[in-house]
Amino acid sequence: MDFYLNSHDNWMEMYNCSRVSVDDVPLWERQRTINGTLMLILFFIFEILYIPCLIAIWKHRAHPCYKFLFFIGFTDVLMLPIHGLVSSLYSLFGVMFCSNPSFNYFIGSCGAALFAAESSANLFLAFDRLVETFSPKYNQILFSGQRAWLWTMISSSFGFYYFWEVKPAVFSPSYGNWFLNPYQDYSNISVDTRKLWAYPSSGPPCGSAPTESAMVEPRHRRPAFVIAGTPQPGKFKKQQPVQLTGNWKKKGEMSKYDNDDDDDDDDDDDEHTSPLTKNV
Repeated sequence: MDFYLNSHDNWMEMYNCSRVSVDDVPLWERQRTINGTLMLILFFIFEILYIPCLIAIWKHRAHPCYKFLFFIGFTDVLMLPIHGLVSSLYSLFGVMFCSNPSFNYFIGSCGAALFAAESSANLFLAFDRLVETFSPKYNQILFSGQRAWLWTMISSSFGFYYFWEVKPAVFSPSYGNWFLNPYQDYSNISVDTRKLWAYPSSGPPCGSAPTESAMVEPRHRRPAFVIAGTPQPGKFKKQQPVQLTGNWKKKGEMSKYDNDDDDDDDDDDDEHTSPLTKNV
């Protein structure tokens, strides 16, 4: 968020949506109704189940490991609305980064911060269990009493660093995932993730300014499930119905051209017969 707040002009250059439009990607390409519905249902299930789990963990907070577990669970409760609720709603309604760049950038920063805090707390929990196994004495020195909360404060500081300094990932409804590329839904827009300059795939090298004349095309995605042998959309042209014209015949009837056709077939067979066969 430091880049957004203190260098907003540079942020606008790197995350601008002036050359693209949400309507450039058709709604049917950026909507994933099944995935969004499943994520929404799972979000409510996990969020509700987490509450009694956190209450049970809090009752045993006298042990250092339960302090870490409570911190990890509390972080998960805060992170689920971002990775569960926001992702599901964006998939259901086809909301892209350019629909609201500032809000999506902020949501991505919050998700990155919570993920970093939880990941570091997992490492501290593993370290606590390792020290407890090999040396309970040192475990008392490092984690006893309120000292475990000091370790969680380190995790919180690490998460705040991610929130303030790290450029976040944003959600792409076309792919149903989070990417560093804010223009992931477009086919001819590439991004240098180190500088996040947007430029056409056939345009200037990484890090150069974007051109105003760039054409934006939607990124066509494949269906989530493909049945073997099923033609892909647009791969084969639609066959027109065949109309019978001229001298056609019903089953069991003979037209006046049948004898001529038989003679032509015999001539073709003679032309393709090898010399050895003719001699025989």
